[in-house]
Amino acid sequence: MRFPTLAAALAALALSTTALSGQAFAAAEHPPVPAEGFYTTSDLRSAADLALADQAAKKRVLFVVDIDDTILTVPQDLGSEAWLSERMAAIKARTPAGQTPDYEPIFYEQALWYQVTNMVPTQADGPAVLAGLQDAGIPVYALTARDPNLRGQTERALSRAGYDLSKAPDCAKPLCTRRGRLRDSEIRAAGAALKVTLSNTAYKDVTVQDGVMMVAGQDKGIMLLLLMGSLGKFDAVYFVDDSQRNIDNMVRAAKVTKTPLYIYRYTGVLPKVEALHKDKARLSAADAVSDATRTVMCLQVQSDLCTYTHTSADPSK
Repeated sequence: MRFPTLAAALAALALSTTALSGQAFAAAEHPPVPAEGFYTTSDLRSAADLALADQAAKKRVLFVVDIDDTILTVPQDLGSEAWLSERMAAIKARTPAGQTPDYEPIFYEQALWYQVTNMVPTQADGPAVLAGLQDAGIPVYALTARDPNLRGQTERALSRAGYDLSKAPDCAKPLCTRRGRLRDSEIRAAGAALKVTLSNTAYKDVTVQDGVMMVAGQDKGIMLLLLMGSLGKFDAVYFVDDSQRNIDNMVRAAKVTKTPLYIYRYTGVLPKVEALHKDKARLSAADAVSDATRTVMCLQVQSDLCTYTHTSADPSK
């Protein structure tokens, strides 16, 4: 029996190691981007697996997710994203032409349902998916349209559901010049420094801390560009969101950045959302529960929540 020489054995080992190394660190093969500029998925792992492959290929990766109906969802009808959008549509419909709808009361009420509801992951393995990215060294951020006033409720809901986004790197300059609320002046200064085109209208306050950026319903595409530029250099950025409006804004942002931006519209809870939009009886029942709950509460509490009803026949209320 002939045995290979030591040199031959070492050469074979080196060749094998090189082949395995190339396989282990192969860059992610992204499917062709659809004409509309984004992918659609019902599973967070679709984007996460590609992000992990990019990370293994020594790329600097940032993974950004929406919160509501993307990684967390309200299990009941009342306080859900679908219910909220229906209430907002009703407010807009009865607002006189030329006037700006006043959504402040319904946002204030929504904060109540966020506070008392035990939100759940949109998919059972959601927390594990994001934790796997973090364990691989990929920074994970949440970019939410929620108002900064809801930070306490938001962080509680994330933690209770098994998410820990506080592992994310801190936001730095040019956006995050200080901790706390970042106002129009800070946002504009960051936009100028990063050469990001901003709106002419004043920006609402945003906050960025513990891996959660709260932007109060403002353009997420603009906000992500500011966040990216304040976290460091990246070779690939992933963004996942259920809202078509946010996806459209992100597609526009992708056209003005040199960093590859992989955009996913998440549809994991879309069937549930669409079913509620179509079921007027369920929506009316949720409205009735809201009115009844606030009526009882207002027997003992003075609050702006006591000044209106959803089921009133008076369209001005």
